[in-house]
Formats: sequence, structure tokens, C-alpha cells
Amino acid sequence: MEDPVLAVALLVSLGVVAAIVCHFLTKNYLYASTATAFSASVAVQIINYIHLGYLDPFFIFAFLSTVLGYFVLALFIGIPFAIIRKRKGERILIPLARKGREAKPIKKGDRGRNAHR
Repeated sequence: MEDPVLAVALLVSLGVVAAIVCHFLTKNYLYASTATAFSASVAVQIINYIHLGYLDPFFIFAFLSTVLGYFVLALFIGIPFAIIRKRKGERILIPLARKGREAKPIKKGDRGRNAHR
């Protein structure tokens, strides 16, 4: 891309779309932000490879910097999703427990595997 403004607009719009999709599909705020950061950064490197025709010699630094930038962008984009989920009473930072795996209270006199004598 010859126009740098168009390139930055494309990168930002890619990050915004990825953040909206990830936060819509994933209930955990940090998981969604991390998924956004890595998926958008991989997409940027693939687009860069297609555009240049070869892998950039400094792609590792570019990848790490885009991961950081997209992570911060995803944190900001996810704030409305977190507020809506918090109002519904859902957990937003703690992974949801699988059904049947919830902790059960110990009954009086119950001597399980780890009970002390």
C-alpha cells in the first residue's frame, strides 16, 4: 500500500472487527482480548507476506508490537461488552466452570480422600 493513512486505517479496522467478533463470541474479557491480539497479528503478518512477496526480516518484532497494540485496542473495545455482561450477572474475568464440576460443600461427618484425622 502506497498510502500510509490507508494502511493504518486498514490495520485499525482489522483490529476493531476482530475485537468485536472475539468479545461477542467469548464471555471471558481477557481471553477475548488475547484471542483478538494474536488472531489480528497473525492476519497482519499474512497480509504483509502477500503484499511484499516475502517474510519481513523483522517480522518477530512487528508481530510482538502488533500483539501489544491489538491487545490494548481489544481491552478498550471490550469495555462495553464487559459492562453489559456484568449487568446481566455473568462472570467476565473468571473462566466459567463446566457443568458438574462445581465445588460442593463438605457435609458434617464426611471423611473424603483428603480429610484430616
